[in-house]
Amino acid sequence: MSLNSDNDSVSDAVHTVIVEVHQNLLHFLMRRLGNEEEAADVLHDFYVKVLARIDDVRDTQKLRAWMHRVLETTLIDYYRTQSSRRRIERDYSYQESLGFVRKVIFANVAHA
Repeated sequence: MSLNSDNDSVSDAVHTVIVEVHQNLLHFLMRRLGNEEEAADVLHDFYVKVLARIDDVRDTQKLRAWMHRVLETTLIDYYRTQSSRRRIERDYSYQESLGFVRKVIFANVAHA
């Protein structure tokens, strides 16, 4: 079997699994994340990673396990991003609050 036909068979196997599990993955992610839009975003990121790393698949018998691991790392990346975003928003909110407090304090000093 040539390298091209191996790649084609892996691509076909990946496509088949994606079609089979798409709805289940979307429902799982919606339950996990509580938001359909975020679930669709994570699922999209997962598909991008799977397709980008398709050459890493060595055994189509273990394809579902490999895809499971890719989904796990995609979710971890998502949670890290959300954590960083919340931290940035919290820091911005804190800085904004300090700015407001400064304005109030110094506004009162200027009028004194």
